[in-house]
Amino acid sequence: MGVDFEIRDAVPDDYPAIAAIFQAAEPPGSPTHDANAIAQLDRVLSGRSRAHRRVAECDGRVVATCRSLISPQMYHPRKYQFYICVHPDWQHRGIGRGLYADTLERLKPVGLLALRCAYREDMSHSERFLTGLGFAEEFRLWESWLDVPSFDAAPFAPAADRMRKAGITIRTLTELKQVPGWERKLHALINQIQSDMPQPEPYADWPFDEFLNVELYRPTLVSDSYFIAVDGDEFIGVNILHKDLGNPKRLNTDDTGVDRAYRRRGIATALKVHGIEYARARGVERIYTMNASTNQSMLALNIKLGFQREPAYIGVIRHM
Repeated sequence: MGVDFEIRDAVPDDYPAIAAIFQAAEPPGSPTHDANAIAQLDRVLSGRSRAHRRVAECDGRVVATCRSLISPQMYHPRKYQFYICVHPDWQHRGIGRGLYADTLERLKPVGLLALRCAYREDMSHSERFLTGLGFAEEFRLWESWLDVPSFDAAPFAPAADRMRKAGITIRTLTELKQVPGWERKLHALINQIQSDMPQPEPYADWPFDEFLNVELYRPTLVSDSYFIAVDGDEFIGVNILHKDLGNPKRLNTDDTGVDRAYRRRGIATALKVHGIEYARARGVERIYTMNASTNQSMLALNIKLGFQREPAYIGVIRHM
């Protein structure tokens, strides 16, 4: 049954309701959504990436939300991503379709070439909704998790030994903030690592200012769990673990990667194990990560470490 609803731009007071909608609608095991974190990310992506947040309101209550933006890593001014989330109590009433139509109308002036979205494969209602709108599968991301207390680090000790013998050390972001030019070094390393991660479009380097705002000032970032492999003065690898703002027993992996010149030396393995040991010492029970289904080397490493696979996230696209 349809309902009357109003679609409008989000305002600061809407963000607690937006966070609650995500918590209610997303699958079990999803990260905790925090109102301040969502608002901050919307703000920092509102420039070059043109992030725009809308909400649907029924009887004075915010019941759904939609954000559209240009992907920072696949930057194209006429290709956008969007994500619609409707509170379960208000689904199947035409609100999602209303937000989608609103998105198309707002993006008319850019001469839209393509729209992208993603959903978890066990969310059949999302699959039906997007397929019905003409979206087709483009790629898959595998989410997986590790049971930290049961992890055995002993089989992976040789990787750390080889790294130490080569003079490579693992430092934290807290420590390396004392190094002159650390922001530029980290920016260059993250751009190179991300450029080699599989994705549907060619990689677009992050502008430095956007990198600082998005990568280094998130509310979920913990400088002591942002691990960087260092060879002399060079930053050559990362393993980045973010806190879950509502679950202290969980950490979420951002990037893990190594400079091209240093790959196949066990450095990624050593970085991952270092992060797991950090988590164990702090009573963390699970570490989550997500990788493209075509990223065979990282998927193989995660399986070797004992990560358990969750349902995939399916990326879909509609060409206009």
